[in-house]
Amino acid sequence: MTQPEIERFPTKPADAAARSGVATRPNDRLAFDSHQNPVLAATNDGVMDWDLATGAIHYSERWKSLLGYEDHELTDSPSLWKEFSHPDDVAEAERQLLDHIESLWPFAHTWRMRHKNDDWRWSLCRAVTLQDDAGVPQRCICVFTDVTDQVLAEKRVAELGRRVELLLVSAGEGFLGVDASGMVSFANPAAVQLLEHGTTNLVGMALGRVVAHGCPLDQPCAPSTCPILAPLVSGLPNRVAGATFGRNGGGSFSADYVSTPSRDDDRIVGVVLTFRDVTDQRRMESQRMQGQKLEALGQLAAGVAHEINTPMQYVGDNVSFLHGAFADLLSVVATYRGAITDLKADPAQAELVARMEEAEAASDLAYLTEMVPKAIDSAQEGIDRVRKIVAAMKAFSHPGRSEKMFEDLNEAVDCTATISANVWKHVARMEKVLDTALPKVSCLVGEVNQVILNLIVNAAHAIGDAHKAAADGSEELGLIRIETGIKDGFAEIRVSDTGGGIPEAIRHRLFEPFFTTKEVGRGTGQGLTLARSIIVDNHGGYLNFTTELGKGTTFVVGLPLDS
Repeated sequence: MTQPEIERFPTKPADAAARSGVATRPNDRLAFDSHQNPVLAATNDGVMDWDLATGAIHYSERWKSLLGYEDHELTDSPSLWKEFSHPDDVAEAERQLLDHIESLWPFAHTWRMRHKNDDWRWSLCRAVTLQDDAGVPQRCICVFTDVTDQVLAEKRVAELGRRVELLLVSAGEGFLGVDASGMVSFANPAAVQLLEHGTTNLVGMALGRVVAHGCPLDQPCAPSTCPILAPLVSGLPNRVAGATFGRNGGGSFSADYVSTPSRDDDRIVGVVLTFRDVTDQRRMESQRMQGQKLEALGQLAAGVAHEINTPMQYVGDNVSFLHGAFADLLSVVATYRGAITDLKADPAQAELVARMEEAEAASDLAYLTEMVPKAIDSAQEGIDRVRKIVAAMKAFSHPGRSEKMFEDLNEAVDCTATISANVWKHVARMEKVLDTALPKVSCLVGEVNQVILNLIVNAAHAIGDAHKAAADGSEELGLIRIETGIKDGFAEIRVSDTGGGIPEAIRHRLFEPFFTTKEVGRGTGQGLTLARSIIVDNHGGYLNFTTELGKGTTFVVGLPLDS
C-alpha cells in the first residue's frame, strides 16, 4: 500500500478524539514484545502499528508468528500485510481500513492471509486510530487474531444449515417438530401439503389441530396416551405403520411415521415426527398381492381341477348305483304291494306267495339294505371333500379386509394346506400339529395366507429338489410339518421340510428382492421378500429360519399377540 496522503484526513474538531475513545499520544510507540507488553502476550494476538505521518508500518513478533514466521524472516514494510493477504480480499480490506482512519468508526474486518505452509488462514483485524491534539490521524493500531477455526466452524454450521434446510424443503416426507407441551415448533412444506393446511405457518399450533391422529381436539395431547408424543416418556423412537392421519380440509390418508425424541444435552425437549402418505402404496401392495394370489391359483388350477374331478367321479358312480338299486327296490316294493293285495283277497294263494319270495330273492333285498347306506355315506364324503376344496379356494382368493381383524391362524394353515395339496402331495406328506389353545391373532389374514402358501411351496420344491439329487433314486415321500403355538408373547407358525437345506453361501441373500435359486418359470425371487415385508413391516412380527444341510429347513413366522 502506498503511503497515504495526510491531507486526505481533514483536521477534526476537538471532540473527534473523544469520539474515538483513544488518548492522543501519537508519538508513543507500543511495546510489541511479550517481555515489554505482557498484556499483548496474554492475548496471543499480533499487532501492526501504522505510522500515518511517515507511512511506515511495524509488525510485532506475534503478527509474524501467526503466519508461521520468525521475526527475523520478515522485514517490516508498508506493503507486507497486503503481500500476505488473499488477492481477492485486499481491495475490500484496504477500503474499509482507510474509511475507518477517515471516519474513526469502529473497525473489525476478517480476511484471508497466507501462512508459511501456503495455507490460507482467516484473520480478524480490529483497528483503532490515534490522533494528535488537533484531531489529525497520526497512527493506526491493528490487532490481528487468528480466527480460522472459528470461521471454518461457522462455515460448516452454515453449510449444514443450508443442507438441512434444503432437505426439509425438498423432502417428500413431512417433518413436524413438536415441543414437550404438544405444540408445533417447525414444519416443512411437505408436511403442510400432506396435511392440506391453508396456512404455511403451523408453528405454535397444537399437534391435535395440525394432524388428526386420534387424540381429542379440545385438549392437549398427553405423552402417556399419544403415540406421537410417547418418546417424551420412553426416550425411544416410536415407529407406526398404517396409521390414519386426518387432513385439515377433511378426509384422511394412510401414513407410516416415526416419532423421534429431540434432546438438549441429556434432556428430552420434544419430538420430531417424520411421516409419509402410503395410501397409494398400500393400494398397490394390495393389488400386487391379489395378483400374486391369482397367479398362484392359476398355477394350481390343473391340480385343483384334478382334486375336484376325483371325488366327483365316485360321487357320480355312487349316485348311478343308487339310482339302479332304488329302481330294483321299487320293483320289489311294487310286487310286495300286489301280493299283499292278492293275499288279502285270497289267503290260500300259495302261488302268489311264491312269486313274492322269488321277486325278493331276485332283487337281493338284503344286499341292498346293507349297501345303500354305505353308498350314501361314500357320496356324502365325496361331496364334503368338494366343499372343502372349493371353500379353501374361495377363502384363499378373497381380496381380504383392509384393516386387521382377529383371525384363527389354525384355520388359515388348514385352508392354505388344502389349497396347495397338488403342489406337495406328490413329493411329501403333510403333518399339521396345531395348538388348539392358540388365541385369535390380529392380522390381515389374506396376507398371512400368502406367506404360508409361499413357505409351503418352497418346502415342497426343496423336498422335490432333494429327491432329484438323491443318488439312490429314492421315491420315498418327504415330510412337510406345520406347527402352531405360542412363544414369548408371539403366535408362531413353523413350516419345516426334509429337503436338502440351504447352502451357507446364500443364506444371507434369501430375503433379497429377485434372488432365487430356482429355474426360470418356477420362482420370481419375490416370495420371501414379500413374506418378510408382510410379517415384519405390516404386522410388527418376525420371520427367520434355521437350516441344516442334508436334513432340511424350518421357517418361523411370529405374529404379536397383543397388537
